[in-house]
Amino acid sequence: MGKKTLTRIAGLVFLSMFVAAFSHSTTANKSVEHTFQVRIRPEEIVSKPVSPWIYGNFIEDGFAHQVDRMWAEMLWNRSFEEVSPYKRFVWDDISREPGDDLTRDPWWHSGYEENKWYIDPANPDSEMRPSPFYNFCHGLQSMTVFNKSKKQEAVLAQDGLRLRKGLTYNFCGWIGTGETSVEETKRPVKIKVGLYPEKRFGTAIDEKEFSVTSGNLKEYRAEFEVRDFEGRASLGISVEPDRRIVADAFSLKPSDNVRGWRKEVIGALKRLKLPIIRFPGGCFASYYNWRDGIGPWIDRRPAQVPFWGGLDNNDVGVAELMDLCREVGAEPFYCLNLLTGSAQEAADLVAYCNADASSPLGALRASHGYPEPFKIKYWELDNEPMRRFGALEYARRCVDFARAIKAVDPTAKFVMVGYFQVSILAQMLEIAGESIDGITDRALGESELLKDLEIIRAYNKVHHRSVFLCNTEWIAPQTVKDILPGAVLNPGEELNGPLPNRRIRWGYAMTSAAELLCFQRLGSDFLWANFNNTANTWGGNVIECAKEGVWLSAAGCMFELMTTSPAAWPLAHEAIKTDPLVLFQSAWNTDRKKLVLQILNFGTDKVAASFDLRALRFTVSKAELYRLWADSLQARNTLSNPEAIQKESSAEMLKGLTIYTTKLPSCSLTLLVLSSNDRR
Repeated sequence: MGKKTLTRIAGLVFLSMFVAAFSHSTTANKSVEHTFQVRIRPEEIVSKPVSPWIYGNFIEDGFAHQVDRMWAEMLWNRSFEEVSPYKRFVWDDISREPGDDLTRDPWWHSGYEENKWYIDPANPDSEMRPSPFYNFCHGLQSMTVFNKSKKQEAVLAQDGLRLRKGLTYNFCGWIGTGETSVEETKRPVKIKVGLYPEKRFGTAIDEKEFSVTSGNLKEYRAEFEVRDFEGRASLGISVEPDRRIVADAFSLKPSDNVRGWRKEVIGALKRLKLPIIRFPGGCFASYYNWRDGIGPWIDRRPAQVPFWGGLDNNDVGVAELMDLCREVGAEPFYCLNLLTGSAQEAADLVAYCNADASSPLGALRASHGYPEPFKIKYWELDNEPMRRFGALEYARRCVDFARAIKAVDPTAKFVMVGYFQVSILAQMLEIAGESIDGITDRALGESELLKDLEIIRAYNKVHHRSVFLCNTEWIAPQTVKDILPGAVLNPGEELNGPLPNRRIRWGYAMTSAAELLCFQRLGSDFLWANFNNTANTWGGNVIECAKEGVWLSAAGCMFELMTTSPAAWPLAHEAIKTDPLVLFQSAWNTDRKKLVLQILNFGTDKVAASFDLRALRFTVSKAELYRLWADSLQARNTLSNPEAIQKESSAEMLKGLTIYTTKLPSCSLTLLVLSSNDRR
């Protein structure tokens, strides 16, 4: 039999098997226009399995209403501080100008509101006046309310609260009369504190009366019951006629908060199964003193954010990070301030977190309600050190920090910024390699990351070390062409416009998924990655935290799916028929008993996909399908439509297929887990 005849017969056999298997497609749509065919090879492309930590995340404190909308606190600027405006480069980043109406942007929702304090204009004879550096108990100033009317109450108020029926809300605030003379301090001031339908202070949802007797600030507490009301509301503090009060340090939280975090946030993050969370920055970390975020809230000073502008309440510090990580099952990863902090300050933080309660800093932690050590293992040596230091100077500084920290916790592990320059990495490792455990590089291109790994592996071999690579803050490629250079999308599908508008879209979630496939192809020498960012962030996140509720963003839906992927040993494959808008990757699971197929269809046409498994000697007896798709790459989840990104899952028993087929919907991410009765 001739060679041509054999080739022809093999082709006919493949075609007949393709047709026979096609009836087992996981969807049935006869309008398929494209085909995609690959032959999966048995060669594994990594020497170590995929790390489950590549699906990590990142919480940046102090910017774009991230932490403060994840936190259960409902009032904005509740200590009446002076708030600095956002810096110029912040506006440049979102392609906007100060004073622009951001409510017109598609990423905006109520979670970005900054509802300022005001005096109800129904009483024109009243005013509020900041009191800086005098008669304050939190931050650097308080607020004095003067009611000059002889007949009307004056109401200090904040709008924009979102109340839910059936809940109670806990209020506390520090209030005094502001009087200093003996006679005046004998005259108590009558006040009412209450919740009201927004701006309707004559109709109380619930309110409490107090008699303020002290000239100095004193704490008052109240519990408000919301029985039948649902919607936007105001907090109001009414002052009787012809009197005044001084107010500071207000707080209002729903009773269902989880150790201070919003209950809905905890629920959403549990769905995502995030393996590792980086905190508190980013750029925020480089100008942050960790002592500002420990201890009782009343002792934590709200501060201007030096990098971006705006106000940080310092509600969330390292203890609250630990509470969150324990609730959602994530590993904490803390970014240290090496840029403006000292090695001793960093060592003190590590001692506060990890030392036994018998030590001074461990005892301080215990006095704050945490007797057991936090046992934080991983520490990043700042965020973008090139803002101040040269690469080699920074590497030497890493040695100093590691030495100081190891003196208090010998188990601590450190990540050094690789300066995002492959050319200097080997020199940095020669200086600091014995002191650090990991290198971070924010490169997204696979070729550059492989160059990093080549340098790190060479260093490890010579020095008998096991330094790993990671990416502690990544933003996905911004267009489909960055992932698939030959891609040509239909008009209106490409991601364009300001970054926040792009990052809320399903297309961005899909390019993010493509980047995760890239990370998979590096094996566990690439130990983890932290997606930027967790909440809000003016457009890039995994959860949206509006006042009315919390929902998964398009990228969040993608993470919910990808964190369940059992892909561990990526495999080689060869194309039979390609599609310029389809991206594919296969892998064995950890014990190599199941085959995992991960497929992205960026196109607006459906695709018939076929996978030849004969080289694996693998016959499919069961197919589990998990899929996300949307009507368009421009689709996004919103408060009113939190499931615009659609999902499906199914399982199908099959009769030993060696060629598996499925039909890919347009704009879809498909995860298939294939089992075989023959696989041992």
